[in-house]
Amino acid sequence: MNRPKYIFQLFFLFFLLNTTFAQSPTDTASDYRFRSLNNWITTYPSHALEGIENSFLNGDSPKFMIASAAGILLLSKFDYELSDKFFTKPFMPQRLSALADDFGKTFGWGYYVGIGFVTIESIARKNSSREYFKKLELVLESIAVTQFITQTIKLTTMRTRPNKSDNHSFPSGHTSATFALAGSLNGIYGWRVGVPAFLCASIVGAQRISSNSHYLSDVLTGALIGILVSNGFSLLHRKENSNHNHLQTFLYFDKSQQSHSILLIYPI
Repeated sequence: MNRPKYIFQLFFLFFLLNTTFAQSPTDTASDYRFRSLNNWITTYPSHALEGIENSFLNGDSPKFMIASAAGILLLSKFDYELSDKFFTKPFMPQRLSALADDFGKTFGWGYYVGIGFVTIESIARKNSSREYFKKLELVLESIAVTQFITQTIKLTTMRTRPNKSDNHSFPSGHTSATFALAGSLNGIYGWRVGVPAFLCASIVGAQRISSNSHYLSDVLTGALIGILVSNGFSLLHRKENSNHNHLQTFLYFDKSQQSHSILLIYPI
């Protein structure tokens, strides 16, 4: 075998793989996912799965979820007391109640405010389309995953609403969606945007109790789901945006087989 020719071919393949698959040192895992539509489609399932794991299984999420669930269980004893209290006399003014209801409903104007804010801010900062879609993805996936979980629980528990309108009371979809929106905006922009967003979400949650559409535990559980999911995906985006998470190509020599290999590593 002509060893110089073999080595030349090996290094040519190494160079080809680097230029085809590897990212530049300043690129991130997130940049790689958004490099093309095909990249995004093929990498999104693992991205979504990791986001869900972050939300409920990784880090401090399990402890926070268990502690919050215990608190909600304790506060649930006030469900019927509050429902009876506000059945004939809502504490929220009618006009504000209507605005909060429209803000939090599925495809309500709250969604458009959130997406519109991200769009306008990205245009003002002259972000690239890649940066814009990273932000948009975080907002949309936080809401979508939250709503999927919320609706699944609703159809499983079949709890009757305080106003007896239907049996989709637990948990509150309005509340979970708006808290997911607030959490994702907080993940992107920090507390300066997060605090007003969480305030709006809290008003929506209060409206659900005032209008007798939900019990207290419905609203608190909805808020918990939205916070967990948006925080989980925010942490994932932060990790993917780190320069330490780029695709790397290594030349590997297997001593046992006396052969060379190309090793691609994409950090998790």
